[in-house]
Amino acid sequence: MASSPVPPTPQEWTVLSMMEWATAYFTSKQVDQPRLSIEWLLADVLGMPRLQLYLHFDRPLTNTERDALRKGVKARATHKPLQYITGSTSFMGLEIQLNEHVLIPRPETEELVEQALSRWTKSMQDPVVLDVGSGSGCIALAVKAALTGATVHGVELSEEALAVSQRNSESLGLPIQWHHGSLAAPPQEAPWSQPHSIDWLLSNPPYIHPEEARSMHPQVKDFEPAQALFTNDPVGMYTQLWTLASTVLKPTGVLGFECNPLTIREILDTGIRLGFEGEIVADIQGYERFIFAQRAH
Repeated sequence: MASSPVPPTPQEWTVLSMMEWATAYFTSKQVDQPRLSIEWLLADVLGMPRLQLYLHFDRPLTNTERDALRKGVKARATHKPLQYITGSTSFMGLEIQLNEHVLIPRPETEELVEQALSRWTKSMQDPVVLDVGSGSGCIALAVKAALTGATVHGVELSEEALAVSQRNSESLGLPIQWHHGSLAAPPQEAPWSQPHSIDWLLSNPPYIHPEEARSMHPQVKDFEPAQALFTNDPVGMYTQLWTLASTVLKPTGVLGFECNPLTIREILDTGIRLGFEGEIVADIQGYERFIFAQRAH
């Protein structure tokens, strides 16, 4: 589908004229949610809640604001995700800083945390929680915010991603024990890999096969970190997690995974063969998305 002509430049740049011009411009570039895109960019540059823009339609934009918006509009026109342009997103009420070294947290991952929190028992008043593949740190931070007495470990292979999670921890005032490490070869001396030391293991690892990239939106496949999205062996990734869980989980410990609906049943079957029992839980859209499991007794 060919792009539409670029709209004419307005005589005066106000909140409303920028909103109307950029909406038409984004539409010409086939950007998803063109109106919402410019609303978020305006709200970010002007430092006001998005809905307040509608109370300031006639407000002129300063040269500094126009320059900042010009950069944001240019980036968004390439389908760059808004969260990378503004540098943050909301996750379970927390303001999470982002850059292109970390995956943008999805609503499904919020569901993973919500499902996990709904399963806490009173016997785990001060649980020890392990988040494997932390990325931005959103899972670990949301758990710590909800369970202030918990000891939370976050493990991440990418040093660049680990730096983002550490910044988020500091800015939110939520202490997490961050670790640089590999799931394939967890160091024996690491506190997160000690036998029978973890009450809860949570993970949202890479679970998309590269062949699925052809059907993915450009703003995902062209901008988000490939190593956080794709794996040539989706089931094998979870086999490593099951193996780690069989060592580090306490006898009453629980694990929770976010998974690809295409492979989730095979992933659970692998866990059952390795001595676990569990259930598949659908996400809010009805897709089989999560596994929660414990050691079989």
